[in-house]
Amino acid sequence: MGKVNVIFPKNYNFNGIKPKLSIDVNGTPVAATIIRSTFTPDGAHLVLDVPAGVDLDDFARFMSQDGARAYRRALVTVDESGCIQCGQCTAACAYEALTLDADFKLVVNQGNCVGCRTCVDTCPRQCITVY
Repeated sequence: MGKVNVIFPKNYNFNGIKPKLSIDVNGTPVAATIIRSTFTPDGAHLVLDVPAGVDLDDFARFMSQDGARAYRRALVTVDESGCIQCGQCTAACAYEALTLDADFKLVVNQGNCVGCRTCVDTCPRQCITVY
């Protein structure tokens, strides 16, 4: 299985969200499981678990329609001027996408991020963004 992040615009018509999202990828129906959903003023951010054997690039390309944007990997950005190196985000991250180095500076390991946004929810200074 692989992870794909999808961001839907705020005016997107979901017709109700179910635990699985089905789309046609190159003529083959694919049912991906929603493992995380976050609703923000900008829209909805979903993290999908895609079945093994499905080309993640193709899946992301087919999901990027009707104003939605899909990514195989999430992009984490940190406003370093707001970060107080408290470590709450690193403790909450199950994927070691955020760590503190020996000088307690926050280090972002982009390759580990699955886009779950737990760090965003945990940060007391709200200085982390996940796309």
